[in-house]
Formats: sequence, structure tokens, C-alpha cells
Amino acid sequence: MEERVDMLLPCGYIDLWISTFHSFCERILKEHALDIGLPPDFKLLDQTAAWLLVRQNLDKFNLDYYKPLARPTKFIQVLISHFSRCKDQGIYPEDYLKYSESLKTNLTDLPENQETERIKEVSNAYHVYQSLLLENSFLDFGDL
Repeated sequence: MEERVDMLLPCGYIDLWISTFHSFCERILKEHALDIGLPPDFKLLDQTAAWLLVRQNLDKFNLDYYKPLARPTKFIQVLISHFSRCKDQGIYPEDYLKYSESLKTNLTDLPENQETERIKEVSNAYHVYQSLLLENSFLDFGDL
């Protein structure tokens, strides 16, 4: 990336920040962490580290449908991707919980009710995931 910028700037450059969006955001957040209420030693999790965090704390998520007995880790990556998309859209865990609680459920076993229960399960998992991030001074890419 630096080579391409060097070719575009004939006079050169001094102290130029060349980075991806995520590394730029991480640098700014590290410099101003205390100003915005973050611990200065926070760690940015990549997809693998986020997967491991969820795997190590899977019992805290209280999953039913999204934790099949035969393969409990089957949906971890799907859930993490979903949480990231929620963050990209500005949907916070509290908002998701409020939405899921507003859905009506009956005691019958209709497909709509099963879907509602899955939405509630995901919203609770999103809340637990974000709590784990905060407890451990972690951020993921969606937080940037």
C-alpha cells in the first residue's frame, strides 16, 4: 500500500498514515481510549479470536437451537457474523433484546413461534457476546 502511495506522490511524504480502515480506527481508539471510556490496553479480536472467545464461553450463551448436541460449535461463526452485521447496521444488543421481547409467542408449536424463539435466542446470545467483550477489554471489527 505504501509503494502505491509513494508512486502517486512525486515529492514524497513525511509522517503519512497509510492503513486499512480497521487499523486506522484501532490506532485512533488506542490514542484516545481513556477519553471515550475504553481501557487503553483493549485488544481487537479477529474472527478466529472471536470464535475462540465464544467457544470457551459457550455455556454462558444459553443456546438451544443454535447449539445442537451433535456439534455444539456448528453455529458459532454464523452467530458472530450476524452480530457483526448488527453492529454495522447500528443495532445494539439492547435494541435487539427489546425487539425480541416485543414479539408475541403462544404455547402452540407453530413455525412462527419457533422463529420467534430463535430470534430471542439470538438476541440473548448477542447480549452475552457483547458482555464478554466488555468484561475482557475486547473489541471486534464491528465495534470500530
